[in-house]
Amino acid sequence: MNTVNTELKTTSNETWHLIDVSGQHLGKIASYIASILQGKHKVNYVPYLAIGDFVVAVNASKLTITGNNKMTQKIYYRHSGYPGGIRGVTLETMMSKDPSRVLYLAVKGMLPKNKLGRKLLRRLKIFADDNHTHIAQIKGLGINEALIENIEEIDLIFEPDRKTAKVKAVKPDKKSAEIKDTKKESSVAGNVGGNQTVTLPKTVQAVLIKEYGDDVDLTDEKFVGLRNKTQASKFVEENPSSAK
Repeated sequence: MNTVNTELKTTSNETWHLIDVSGQHLGKIASYIASILQGKHKVNYVPYLAIGDFVVAVNASKLTITGNNKMTQKIYYRHSGYPGGIRGVTLETMMSKDPSRVLYLAVKGMLPKNKLGRKLLRRLKIFADDNHTHIAQIKGLGINEALIENIEEIDLIFEPDRKTAKVKAVKPDKKSAEIKDTKKESSVAGNVGGNQTVTLPKTVQAVLIKEYGDDVDLTDEKFVGLRNKTQASKFVEENPSSAK
């Protein structure tokens, strides 16, 4: 039985490539990006594993489109799934609204139409201009300088962390503070005849004080067993003058 050592094939050192696509032909640069995403430039390439690299494509709005009248003749179709739900957008309209979508669809058509192809496509980051949000990844893992035409014009200085810079000050919640205070003072306790203890919640205290006045002894043994407002109201009805 023949055995295959897949240890070298499954281990991959993923690198982030920064590619300036300005002035590049759409089909040519799309096939080159698809090759990098699949990992065909590596010696351990196999078609059934995701061992390719990440690609950051900038200046997608400056792509070159060849062919006579292709800007108006090429149409991108989509369908809603309902009868008569077909929609079409020309290449010219797509380039004006979302140029990164044009390069995305071109690369998507050159990748496998399965789960592996969708995984590879998630490694492609496209931006319409030269401003991208992956400076940290490119700076940390290294740049393939052979793929960058104008490396001197690209700023590789780390940007400040936006998340830490925009931390909102947490305002104290008055309601939660009041609830905490009431919980701390929610009961009054007193010793009655040795180990027996009288513990009254805040609601029970309010009912007793309202009925018997502020001078009522809340640690009286007669109040043992009052756990809520309902029990306190019933006790007051049955004993209107018991604590006076």
